[in-house]
Amino acid sequence: ELQELETLLASCMSGSEQSLKSIFPCIMRRSLKVIDLMPLLSSVVECQLSREGCYDSSDLTNNPGLANLFIQATRFNSLVRSVMLPYGGSAFDNPLELLRLEDYVFNATLATAFSDALVLALADSSSGGEFITSSELDGLLPLMASSHLPRETDVALFAETWNRSLNLWEEGVYSASDLPTNFTSAFFDLNEAEELKS
Repeated sequence: ELQELETLLASCMSGSEQSLKSIFPCIMRRSLKVIDLMPLLSSVVECQLSREGCYDSSDLTNNPGLANLFIQATRFNSLVRSVMLPYGGSAFDNPLELLRLEDYVFNATLATAFSDALVLALADSSSGGEFITSSELDGLLPLMASSHLPRETDVALFAETWNRSLNLWEEGVYSASDLPTNFTSAFFDLNEAEELKS
C-alpha cells in the first residue's frame, strides 16, 4: 500500500500544469486509505533516523545493510512529510492509540465520496470558487464522521487553513519566512510543497 501511495503522491507533484497549491488537497484525497498508518510510521521513522548520528561513515560503508536501513528510513520520512502536508505537518495525537484500532475498517465508499466532494468544493465553478464555503464544509464533514483519520476536526482545520492560505498567497505570502513575526495561525507553505515536489 505504501508503494502504491508513493505512486499516487508522485502524480500530485508531477507535471508542469500541476500548481503548487493544488498539491495540498490532492495529497489529502489520495492518502485517505493509509492516513491511519502515518502517526505510527512517523514515530518509527523518527526513532530510526535519530540513531544515524551514532554511526560514522565507515560504519555505514562496512555495513551495507545498515546503510540501506537509513536510506529507506529517509525515503519513508519524505513520504510521511508529504502525506502530513495538508495537516500542517503534524502527526495525529498518540501513535500508540492506533494499536488499539483492531475493529477499524477503511470505508472506500465514503473516502471516494469525500474525495469527489472536495474536488467539487475547490472547483472554480463552485459557490466559493477555490475557497471552501461553510455550506461546502457542512457537506464534507459528515463523510468523515465515521473515520478515525482524518477526523471531522482535521477536515475543518484543513478548510480553515486552506482559505487563509489562499488569501495570503494572493497577497504574495508564499512561505513561513514571509509571515509577520506575530503570525501564529496555520498556513500552507508553498516553499515546503516545492521542496517535497523536487
